Amino acid sequence: MRDWLNVAVDGVVMSLNNGKKPECASDTMFIEADNKLKEVRTKIIMGAADISEYDKALAEWYEKGGREYVEEMNTIIESMQ
Repeated sequence: MRDWLNVAVDGVVMSLNNGKKPECASDTMFIEADNKLKEVRTKIIMGAADISEYDKALAEWYEKGGREYVEEMNTIIESMQ
């Protein structure tokens, strides 16, 4: 029982951003790239796409706002500590 409880507790990840999102998260290009990345991830898990598709989708995500998203999110998290 203790092992299952530890798994459950370890599975809970507290969000460091307290629900705040970077401004760039509402950009249409970023949203499309983010949705594409999620879609590719799902297809890979289901065996419907090759793992190499992830690298392509991730590169597109960074190009279409992901870089800014990471920078802004890091700023948000740092300001809360």
